[in-house]
Amino acid sequence: GLSEQRADKDAEMDMDAYISTMRCTYANGKNVKAGPEEIELPGGNLPELMRLKNEYMTLAADLKERKAALGLKPGIESEEILDKSQMGLYDDEFVGITNGNYESLYRAKALNSETDRAKIDEMKEAASKRVKGGAIAAGVGAVGGMVGNSLINGKLGEKIKEAINNKKAGTETQKLLKAEARALDDIRDCLKKAGATDTDKLTFTEFYPSVISVKNINCKNDLKKTSGKNANLLIEDSTDAHKVFNTMLTYIDIENIAKMVDYKLDTTANLQNEMANLENKIKTSIESVQQKFEEAEKEDKESAEKLGISLGNIKSSGKGIFDISSIFNGAQEKSSFDISSFLKG
Repeated sequence: GLSEQRADKDAEMDMDAYISTMRCTYANGKNVKAGPEEIELPGGNLPELMRLKNEYMTLAADLKERKAALGLKPGIESEEILDKSQMGLYDDEFVGITNGNYESLYRAKALNSETDRAKIDEMKEAASKRVKGGAIAAGVGAVGGMVGNSLINGKLGEKIKEAINNKKAGTETQKLLKAEARALDDIRDCLKKAGATDTDKLTFTEFYPSVISVKNINCKNDLKKTSGKNANLLIEDSTDAHKVFNTMLTYIDIENIAKMVDYKLDTTANLQNEMANLENKIKTSIESVQQKFEEAEKEDKESAEKLGISLGNIKSSGKGIFDISSIFNGAQEKSSFDISSFLKG
């Protein structure tokens, strides 16, 4: 949320500076400030010029009529006089700049677009909620961590650790979590090569990093648009495939998104159809990983129950796949578990 707020502030400052430099030049270096209002340049309708034009057209018409009556050879007065009002140069309908799929700072500021301003305000409100929610979660997490560390000590904690270390319980979930951790590291390294910022702080609470693979792309060349962007803004932290796809599309070309989600893009097909197929591919991948976690959790619980241990639900904390503190919640004495031990080795 804080990253989004900083990015919004920087973007608005950059756009203000950009708009202030926009000029329309004419004649010998003269210029006017660009904007949504119609600008009429001087000189085109000067009274003296219009008077002379009308006088010429009157004389030409009179001379043409007289020569025709006298049977004289036509001259320059018989040449067709081009009139802009009769030529159809300016009769096309002007629709202006229309709204797009994404919010536009330019349209909101320079063209006073209410639609874009509403979208931008909505994004700002979402960022504000993330900041507030993060502050609350950080406070709760600090307290929960202290309680968990104290409860992990003792016989029950030793029993759980022993079960994990001996690979008698939690092993299937552990494998999946390690795979997600490796996928996250790969994404961080790739974005760092591409020039993204704060890659070491890239985290997810809902999205599964294994949905994306960076092995089939050249991070530095294929992800140039991500250079200078905060890593946490590049991939939506959500299990909503539509949000994930649209966020990636803002910063990554569709061809490279296809490579990253293992989809063979048909460049001859309808673009809209291919975009829908890509989004569906991401949706299917997310659902597949979710199912694997559910199956692993079920298998681990069955193994743990044979040892007399009651394992909690991996998603029960609502904090995502990398919040492992709740995996063993629900065990006797409500013990928590240390992620560093869980992922050891």
